[in-house]
Amino acid sequence: ISKLLDTFHKGLSFYHKQKWDKAIECFSKSNDFEEKYEGRKINPSLVFIERSENFKENPPAKDWDGVYALHSK
Repeated sequence: ISKLLDTFHKGLSFYHKQKWDKAIECFSKSNDFEEKYEGRKINPSLVFIERSENFKENPPAKDWDGVYALHSK
């Protein structure tokens, strides 16, 4: 679990610095460490991979505070 947390937190650091490719790389690695449960289609790593990919295509402002605005339910 420490590898998962270390890798995920490293990804969060890159995420907040808007270094999307490095964030995606870390979240992809942390996804490998996350437990898989039948019926669970998403986990925190996958959420942040999706968000990072979205921000990579549609970058936030330079003064972005790290908040992710949900655009649909």
